[in-house]
Amino acid sequence: MSLTGDLTQTGEVELRDFVGASETFACPVYTAKGAVEVVLTDGYTDGDVIDIFEYRAVTTAKIDTVTYDAAKKSAAVLKENALCFDGMISCKIDGAERTMSLKEFYGTSDIWDKMDENPYIYKGAKATLTEPGTYCISVHYEALEGGCIAYVIIPEAEDAKPDTPDTTNTPDTPAETIPASGTSYASTQTVTVDGKAVEFQMYALKDEKGNPTNYIKLRDLAQILSGTEAQFAVGYNNAAKAISVTTGEAYTPNGSEMQTPFSGDRSYTGGAKSVTVDGEAVELTAITLTDDAGGGYTYFKLRDLGKVLGFNTGWTREQGVFVESDKPYTGVAPVSQPTQQVSAASTELTEENVRATIRALRDTYPTNTPYGAPYISSSNGPYGVSNTNCAGWAILCSDAAFGNLSWRRVDRPCWDQIRAGDLIEYADGTNHHVVVVLDRTDEYIKVTESGLNNKVRWGGQYFKWWLEEQPSYILYTRYPE
Repeated sequence: MSLTGDLTQTGEVELRDFVGASETFACPVYTAKGAVEVVLTDGYTDGDVIDIFEYRAVTTAKIDTVTYDAAKKSAAVLKENALCFDGMISCKIDGAERTMSLKEFYGTSDIWDKMDENPYIYKGAKATLTEPGTYCISVHYEALEGGCIAYVIIPEAEDAKPDTPDTTNTPDTPAETIPASGTSYASTQTVTVDGKAVEFQMYALKDEKGNPTNYIKLRDLAQILSGTEAQFAVGYNNAAKAISVTTGEAYTPNGSEMQTPFSGDRSYTGGAKSVTVDGEAVELTAITLTDDAGGGYTYFKLRDLGKVLGFNTGWTREQGVFVESDKPYTGVAPVSQPTQQVSAASTELTEENVRATIRALRDTYPTNTPYGAPYISSSNGPYGVSNTNCAGWAILCSDAAFGNLSWRRVDRPCWDQIRAGDLIEYADGTNHHVVVVLDRTDEYIKVTESGLNNKVRWGGQYFKWWLEEQPSYILYTRYPE
C-alpha cells in the first residue's frame, strides 16, 4: 500500500495481535496537508495463477473513519467502509467466479456468507482522501498472514480571520454544510425510545443520489424525553438571540408538540444554527420550516442532539432508529449477551446440535456486526472472564453451545479430533488468532471469527496443512472425553 501527499508522521496507534498479548506493534499516524492518494500496490494482476499453496491473496482493503486518542495511542472505529477503494475484486459464489467493483462488494451486506472461499482484490485499487477527518486504511492478506495499517488525519481548513475571538472554551460542534434553502420531504419515522415505539413526523433532506437525512423537531423530542434522565427544557436566549436548552430540567409544553401545522413536502431554510446548551454556545446543523402564518419550527439531526445533550441514539437492524435516555452517546446499541442455548443438561450434546446453535447466532450477529465486546463469561475458559476481539467472540459462541461444561486443551491435535464448536488457536510469531469451528473436511475447517474491530465474520476457511505448519497450534474443546 502506498500513500501519496504532503504527509508528516505525528503519532502512532498501538495494536495487539490478540487480547492479552504482551507485545504491541505500532501503526503510524500521519497528518496531511491537502489530499492523500492511497494505492494498493499488492494484489491480483491478470495472468496470475491463483494457487492456494503459492498465491497470497489480498482479501480486504478498507478505509474506515475513526477517533484517535494521541495520549493513549489508540483509535476507535466511527464508521466502517466510510470510503471505498476504486477497484475490482473476484470471489466465488455457488461455484461460479464473479468479478465486481469493491463498492458493490462492500455494499452487499451478506456477501461473506455467500462465498465459497476467500476473495482476491486486484492490484492498483485506489482512493483519494479529501474531506477533513481521521481515517484508518487497512489492507490484509488471506488467512491473516499480515498486511498494512496506517492512519491519516486531514485537519479542518483554517481560514485566516483577523481579530478572531478566543473560542478555546467553546465546545466542539457537529454542524455540517447543507444548502441554505430548498425542499424538505415529509418523513414519518418510528423511533424506539427506551424500548417503546414512538412515531415522529420528521422532515428529510436528500443528497444528490436521493439518500435521505432525517431531521426531528426539537420540541417533539423534548416532550418525549421529559421525565427521563435525558430530559431538557427549551427556551429562547434573548441576549444571544438563540434557542436555549437546559439539560436535566423538565420540559414545559407550548402546545406545538407532536404535531405540525402543515403536511407534505415543505420549503426550508437551513445551515449552522447557534444554540445555547447550559449557557454554552453550540452550532448545530438545522432546518427551519415556516407555517402559513409565519411561525417557525426548527428541526435538528437526532444524532447531533444525542451528542450535545448526552443521550445515546443510533440504528440497528432489529430496532431501527433508537434512543436510550439513560446512556451517554456512543451511536452504538449495547448488544445483549446470548442466552446459553445448548448444554449437557438441556439438549443432547451432538455436533449437529452444537453447529445449529452457533449458526443461529448469525441471525443476531451477521457478518460485519459488532458482537458487543467485551464478552463476560463465567465458564472459566482459556482467556479469562472478560474478552474482546477474536477471543471474545470465540468464548461467546462456545458458551452459547456448551453452557458451563468444562474446557480441555489439546496441543497440536490430530485432524480428526476437531469437531464443530471447538476453538482452534494458532500463533506464528507475528499473528495470534483463535477461531470457532463450524465444519471440518479432509482439507480445511470452515469457521466463524472476529478480530481487532470486534466484528463478526462467517465463512472463513483454514487449511489443514497451513494450521499444522504453525509454531503454535492448539485445540480447546468442551466435549467430554
